[in-house]
Amino acid sequence: MNCQSCGRSLAGMNGAYCNHCGTQVTATANQHATTPNQYGSTPNQHGTTPNQHSTAPNTYGTASNPYSTPHNPYGTAPNPYGTAPNPYGTPPNPYGMRPIPESGGKSVASLVLGIIGLIAWFLPLLGFPITIIGLVLGIKGMKSYRRDMAIAGVVLSIIGLVATIINSAIGAFMGAFGLM
Repeated sequence: MNCQSCGRSLAGMNGAYCNHCGTQVTATANQHATTPNQYGSTPNQHGTTPNQHSTAPNTYGTASNPYSTPHNPYGTAPNPYGTAPNPYGTPPNPYGMRPIPESGGKSVASLVLGIIGLIAWFLPLLGFPITIIGLVLGIKGMKSYRRDMAIAGVVLSIIGLVATIINSAIGAFMGAFGLM
């Protein structure tokens, strides 16, 4: 009997696949007759005995696994439609856990810059940028779970900004009239 794909002889083959090309061998009914093999058992409809496992073709030169799945020359077909969207939205968190909140880094930075702004109002070149950045970070930090720190940072930044504006106005007035 010869392989239908490659034409090689299947005389020494015991499995259901060609040892050379890996195609599945189908035997005719007269080849499956009740002639017992060398072990005394008769082959089943696939040409193998009940205790004999068919193996996939071995292309790497190592012993093949008799328990592996048969060789699929076509692989798996990709889904032409892509993945379907979830019509129900995001599933809830398991066990009722709340989502992890924002870290609150903006709130902490606003509080620190507000404290530094209270000291930096003496020099308006430092006071203006520090208090304005502290005010912006405090407003953005109002959405975090450290809202109290953000409020304190905003209040301290406003106090520092007002003190910086007053100090720069007094300095400009004194410089304009030569009182220094």
